[in-house]
Amino acid sequence: MSPKAHPSSDPSRDARASAFARALADSLRAHKILHRFLAEAAGVSVHTVASWTRTDGPKIPAGDTLRQIVLFLEHRQRGAGRQNPCTGDPR
Repeated sequence: MSPKAHPSSDPSRDARASAFARALADSLRAHKILHRFLAEAAGVSVHTVASWTRTDGPKIPAGDTLRQIVLFLEHRQRGAGRQNPCTGDPR
């Protein structure tokens, strides 16, 4: 018997979440940003940041939190917040 997909599984959402996780992890590495610094800026736990950057079942942050991430990365380096495929202009 083959495993069944989770009823709420959305391949498009899963692909976006994976792309977001890779881009965020790459950006954090490139700018030498620790998870705890992003967590403080976004008002979330370090475990939540880890859930955004993991390769297995990553999550996409909610709208206001996503905005905080973009603004934090933009503050670190202009353009860094908009390089992620799941983020846009923070304004």
